[in-house]
Amino acid sequence: PRPGELIIDPACGSGGFLITALEYVWRQVEEEGRRKGWSAVQLDRKKRDVASKCFRGLDKDSFLAKVTKAYMAVMGDGRGGIFCENSILPPTDWHPSTQDIVGLGGFDIVVTNPPFGSKIPVKGAATLSQFDLGHKWKRDSKSASVVKSTSLHDEQPPHIVFLERCLQLLRPGGRLGVVLPESILGNPSYEYVTTFLMQAATIRAAVTMPESLFKTS
Repeated sequence: PRPGELIIDPACGSGGFLITALEYVWRQVEEEGRRKGWSAVQLDRKKRDVASKCFRGLDKDSFLAKVTKAYMAVMGDGRGGIFCENSILPPTDWHPSTQDIVGLGGFDIVVTNPPFGSKIPVKGAATLSQFDLGHKWKRDSKSASVVKSTSLHDEQPPHIVFLERCLQLLRPGGRLGVVLPESILGNPSYEYVTTFLMQAATIRAAVTMPESLFKTS
């Protein structure tokens, strides 16, 4: 991320990804300040301006949203861009204050670790119909490729629709960094997901991380 780019985590939890991104951007702001000879007051104003105008976070857990707000406040600023919101609901269902600041197609960077698991499925036609990945895909007899059908799944794991929502949040040319189960890229049952990804985005890298990284002791 670079200073001035709009950054969002749509499943921000306690704010770890946003804080790390903010610290990274602030180091660039500090370097610019050294080059241009800014005073301490000017530098502080610029850093607060970047935090408040460029960083956004959503989480449906009100406690975690409050934690992120507090974390951003301790860091310096940016708490006004954090909202308690279920980011996979239709944006028209979001609170008006969220809609005023967060919109689809408006972000340079999305970085997130979405919720995983079949035990917390996403259900309902109003929600699933927003997403190509909310639909069933079938193999086309002529091309042998998988294509989207008009039928909806009864339910989908949350990380599947989160992946598409992340892409929807990006403006053209935006970048996404997302944590996903390895099965998404390697299990034949998810061929439709990789097909969708290849159609919707350019995959720059897939980085494998040890399983123990995601387990609590």
